[in-house]
Amino acid sequence: MSIFRLSSWLEKVDPYYTQRIILHKGLYLATWLTAFNWIARPDVFTAYCAGPMLLAGFYESQSFTTFAEKDKFLVSSFLLCGFGCVTFYLLFPYKFFLLFYAIGFFLVTYYLSNNFFPKLKPFIMTCIVGSALNMSTTPPASLQIAIDMFFCMMLSLMVTFVAFKLYPNPYRKVWHRAFILYVKSVNREITDVINRFEIINFATGAGHLNIIRAYRRLLPKQNLINFSKVVICIRNISFSLTYLLDEEKNEAFWFNFQQQLIIFISALENKKPCPPLAAINHTDDFDYLYANQNLAKAIRNWNKICTQL
Repeated sequence: MSIFRLSSWLEKVDPYYTQRIILHKGLYLATWLTAFNWIARPDVFTAYCAGPMLLAGFYESQSFTTFAEKDKFLVSSFLLCGFGCVTFYLLFPYKFFLLFYAIGFFLVTYYLSNNFFPKLKPFIMTCIVGSALNMSTTPPASLQIAIDMFFCMMLSLMVTFVAFKLYPNPYRKVWHRAFILYVKSVNREITDVINRFEIINFATGAGHLNIIRAYRRLLPKQNLINFSKVVICIRNISFSLTYLLDEEKNEAFWFNFQQQLIIFISALENKKPCPPLAAINHTDDFDYLYANQNLAKAIRNWNKICTQL
C-alpha cells in the first residue's frame, strides 16, 4: 500500500517524469564524479564539484529544446563559472575592488548572454554563486591555486559532458507521458462538447502540447516524422472541436468516436499497437470525416513507434 501511495504521489507531482530523470542523471553523474575524484585527486575539491552541483541539473531545463542548446549551455556555464572562480579568488583580498568587479562581471556577462545566448540569462546568478564559493580559499591570491581551480572546473566539465553523452536518451518517456495526457484532455474536451458546456477548457490540453513541443527535437531522428504526425493528428481533432461549439452535434458519432479514442488511450498506456479504427456511422459532414480520418492516421503512426518507447 505504501508503494502504491508513493507511486500515486510521484505521478501527481511529476506527471511527465522530468524530475525523476533529473534525479537519475544526478545519481549517475555523482558516480562518475566520485570515480574520477579517486583517480585524478583534484587539488581544489570545491571547484571540482561546484559546477556539477549547481549547474548540471539545469541541463534538463525545458528552455533548451535541442541537444546543441543543452551542450552550449553546459560548456558556456562551466567556462563562465571557471573564469569567475579564478578572478573572484584572486581579488578576494581586495574587498573594495571585488565589490565593483562583481557588479561589472554580472553586467558584462548579462550583456554577452543577451547578445549571443539569451537562454543563458536565467542562470547567470547561479554561475556567479558557483564562482564565489571558492574565493576564500587559503592561501589567498595564489596564482598556482587559481590555475588549479580552473583545471578542476574543466575536469568536472569534461566528466559531466561525457557522462551526459553516454546516458541513454530518456526523452521518449517524457514525450510518451505528455502525449497520453494530451489525448486524455482531448477526450474530456469531446465530453464537454457533447454535454453542451458553455466553456470548454482547452488550456489543459495546450499545456500538455507545449511539453510535447519542447521535447520533440530531443527524440530519435529516425522516427521523428511519426512522432510528429501522431501529435498533429490528435491536435487536428482538438481544433475541429472548436468549430462545433455553436453547431448541432451528432452525439451518436461522438459517442462512438470516444469509444475508439478510449481504445487508443489504452494502447498508448500499454505501449502496444492499436487495432484499426472501427466502423463509425457514416456522415457527410466534413468536420466529422476530418476527425475520423485524423484518428485513423494517428493510430497508423502510433503503431509504427509503439515498440520504441
